Amino acid sequence: MKIGIYGGTFSPPHLGHARAAEAFICEMGLDRLLVIPAFLPPHKSEDEHIAPALRLAMCRLTFRMDRAEVSPMELCRGGRSYTVETLEILKRKYPDDELYLLCGTDMILSFDTWYRAADIFRLCTVVYIRREDDDKKEREIDKKIAFYVKQFDAEIRHIKAKPLEISSTEIRRRIKEGKSLSGFVTPAAERFILDYKLYTEGTKSMIDDEKLSELRDALRGKMSCQRYNHTLGVEKMAVRLGELLAPDKIPILRGAALLHDITKENSFEKQLQICENVGIIITYVQKMTPKTLHALTAAALIPSEYPDFAYDEIISAVRSHTTGSENMSVTDEIIYLADWIEENRTFEGCVALRNYFWDAEPQKMSKRELSMHLKKTLLLSFDKTIKELTDEGLPIDINTAKARNSLLFQISQTEEHSQNGK
Repeated sequence: MKIGIYGGTFSPPHLGHARAAEAFICEMGLDRLLVIPAFLPPHKSEDEHIAPALRLAMCRLTFRMDRAEVSPMELCRGGRSYTVETLEILKRKYPDDELYLLCGTDMILSFDTWYRAADIFRLCTVVYIRREDDDKKEREIDKKIAFYVKQFDAEIRHIKAKPLEISSTEIRRRIKEGKSLSGFVTPAAERFILDYKLYTEGTKSMIDDEKLSELRDALRGKMSCQRYNHTLGVEKMAVRLGELLAPDKIPILRGAALLHDITKENSFEKQLQICENVGIIITYVQKMTPKTLHALTAAALIPSEYPDFAYDEIISAVRSHTTGSENMSVTDEIIYLADWIEENRTFEGCVALRNYFWDAEPQKMSKRELSMHLKKTLLLSFDKTIKELTDEGLPIDINTAKARNSLLFQISQTEEHSQNGK
């Protein structure tokens, strides 16, 4: 088969993207086109795009054409979305098929600066489409292509479809100015953008009580009674902590709490298979401490199996709920602690940590005092974890060490500033 790959941030996807996809399928005779939204492109910062759940939904409302499907594979993998890693995963999955990668004018001119460019050219045929009529730029492209062919033995094709000069930047500007999006995005995507107030300060979440209720019902049939009760306990505790620390994030916290253990009861072999499918590299430490692996696999499955909950904050909190991570967000911290101290946990360490946090009467603390108390509670939990692992002769996950050190530094800095301010 001929498989096309069309990646990008798609924030938002527009009619120019759709026309390029249609031309790609037609002119290259593709049997299948994978449209792959990036989790976080290497060349862009996190504040340049909205939640994966929203971009994924818009892509599915835009690329409604024969032989095209929207794949969440880079959202599942998380982190920086490097094209070469996606190509390697697809090549392992479809070893006998031909891969074609679509790129635009700017991309073809900068291809030699991409991460492992030589491997990209080795793994696929690059196909470029012009986004504008510019003879001078066409000459620049011809020179670049000649260089790629000589330097990398690259195979490059050109789609001659008439370009549709639309940019996502222009669309985001029109939204902020209150202008019509007719002729820029599909009618379905426009309705979605307006319904959820995307690219405005009032952006709405797709997570509501109905979606959360549907998620609980779905999980009830997939978990053992004990695991499901624990999950509901984590949700309840996350809400209780959220009311103190981040009341505006309650829906996000509920979603993360409900999803944090969705692969906990999978076998180790199934966990490894999930990692292989999405391109997660397992370290020797993770193989020696398999109890933490479900955090990675649960986070990886959210975009594909629970796309309405594919928010950066949810994915991050689920991914770090067993080991922690450096510079944890308040959402990460709440889910991590809620998993430790939910009321169904009767282990001595869990009970002690729960009492430590609540006996201090955090509801009476100032916002600053409460943040410090949370961090000190988390630090205590990491110290307990590290001691237990050391006593058992097990390795310490690097993320746990980084999380502990990061908290220690934040606490130290806050206390130092407090003393200097007296």
